[in-house]
Amino acid sequence: MLIADPLPRRADVVVVGAGVFGAATAFHLAEAGVDAVVVERGDFCSEASGANVGLVSLSPRPPGLMADLCRHATDLYESLIERLGREVYFQPTGVIRVGMTEESLADVIDWAECQRSVGIEVEVLSGDKLRELEPLLPEGVLGGCHTPRGGFVSPFAVVAGYLERARELGAKLVPMTTVTGITVRGGRVVSVETTRGRIETETVVNAAGAWAGEVSAMVGLHTPVIPIRGQVLVTEPLTCLPRRVVMGISPSIRSTWAANGIIGSIQEDAGFEKRVTLAVMRDFARGITEMYPHLRHVQVIRAWSGLRPKTPDRMLILGQTHQVRGFVVATGGFDIGMMLGPAVGEVVADVVLERTPRFDLTPARPDRFAA
Repeated sequence: MLIADPLPRRADVVVVGAGVFGAATAFHLAEAGVDAVVVERGDFCSEASGANVGLVSLSPRPPGLMADLCRHATDLYESLIERLGREVYFQPTGVIRVGMTEESLADVIDWAECQRSVGIEVEVLSGDKLRELEPLLPEGVLGGCHTPRGGFVSPFAVVAGYLERARELGAKLVPMTTVTGITVRGGRVVSVETTRGRIETETVVNAAGAWAGEVSAMVGLHTPVIPIRGQVLVTEPLTCLPRRVVMGISPSIRSTWAANGIIGSIQEDAGFEKRVTLAVMRDFARGITEMYPHLRHVQVIRAWSGLRPKTPDRMLILGQTHQVRGFVVATGGFDIGMMLGPAVGEVVADVVLERTPRFDLTPARPDRFAA
């Protein structure tokens, strides 16, 4: 159970944002003995980390930093229960990517070849072979590929697990508190102002997701992130869904650890509007029942939405800023933020602790958007 702490007067590091990036960062910092406090404007896991279906997979992007981070995050997810001492409901089902048209199938085959080029086990299969592997695939699948690695997690359990373990290691958790200003003196962070008071600190990690631009502006920096709304439906428990994660079908549906169906997730440029919309819910229902007619009478039990941070080039913004010492940015996960979370948290902790990161972060450097 997550427990809120009083706002401390001082901390080594203030992490702004308690989604998966902020939570994982806090854990790795606390594990290293750093006095960290996590400040969250709303409740824990209430934005992008809550508006996704919990997919854990190799990156849909070409080889490079994002693909490397996804591959490493998959490694970390496979041992996360032991690392945190908590259940995160990781289900290593494997992942199927399908092509429903000749064009999308060609994209899937290209992706498979890219993964093979970096040593990833992936098998390209015809539609019939895929249905032998996963009999509940919908009609119209022309072909695709299968990789045995990956699966899904409970996003809420992952974020809560990181935060609970971080707190056990000494971190402070302060939800429902907004950062209103950051004081910089002599080119270095010296304090953070919040709606509950001031925290003296020398380091801020901006993991504020869709609000990262607002936080960076407090120190005079430009962090261009666009809020993209994601919406998700949850059904009653089902026994008639594919066992593996299936990608390439929209909207997607998979089973949760509790056997509920989870349907999502659309991407909408709706500003900071978070409301669940009836039109999208209807589109979800229509799309799913067209592909899976046997789900026509399934009951929906809840829906939610959240805002995902998208950058202009769809690359993370990750690392120490050159203009302000002690100001580190970690945002831009967009539609694969939950997938990247464990690796990003580890890398950000390395940056804060001035250790050499596992990966070359140059493509994600925060100052690449400087005017």
